[in-house]
Amino acid sequence: MTVTYLKSGVANWPLVDPSKPRWDHQAEELESFGTDKSRGLLWGMRTGKSRVIVDSACALRSGNRIRGGLVFAPNGVHMNWVLKQIPFHFWPGMTW
Repeated sequence: MTVTYLKSGVANWPLVDPSKPRWDHQAEELESFGTDKSRGLLWGMRTGKSRVIVDSACALRSGNRIRGGLVFAPNGVHMNWVLKQIPFHFWPGMTW
């Protein structure tokens, strides 16, 4: 997978930390649907769903379009979101 930085002015996507770049398919998803208030990602395992979901939530939160989010995940995986995914991908300066 190759790395892409978002260039569109449609959504106000911040430049990402170079150590955590977005893949092309993640950038395309964010450009097309990143500011939709509801969306489901039915991608396969290890395809970068968490990054897209957290980026989208941060963008909506920074624009005061949402106050919270809900992630449906199998039992046991929910702690992975709380302990790893959200802290790793959350935008600097935002609270959760």
